[in-house]
Amino acid sequence: MEGFTDIATGEARRGYVDVVRELNERFPNPDEIFTEQDKKDFAKLFGEYLRVENILQNYDEFTHLKALQTIDLNDAVAVEQFKETHFVTDEEIAAMQNVETLPERTVQDYRSTYNDIRDWLRNQKNGKEKEDSTWIISSN
Repeated sequence: MEGFTDIATGEARRGYVDVVRELNERFPNPDEIFTEQDKKDFAKLFGEYLRVENILQNYDEFTHLKALQTIDLNDAVAVEQFKETHFVTDEEIAAMQNVETLPERTVQDYRSTYNDIRDWLRNQKNGKEKEDSTWIISSN
């Protein structure tokens, strides 16, 4: 959740918390990503989010965090059922509440924007490659 340093390479990897914070700060509304640089920055950052989330899905703590987002914390019965189902304590729930997450609807919006931008980048690259290639056509 907080990131780590790769033992083999010594490379520092940002964690879920930092990536989510940056997404919320830089791109609160994916419909307002207009400039080419912003599109590239968003694609890189959301790609990083997808990689981090993919890794974390293998850990119970992250699964519990995601599941917690789906219950009403003011509903005592729902909270008790959550605690029993996920074997967590009140302290663990309190700690999970301090972790900033992306609402599922926001993730869906980001994912849609990400796919659109990736398509746009691919088309840009293909157009550039066509410009750079030269074809000699002979009429013989």
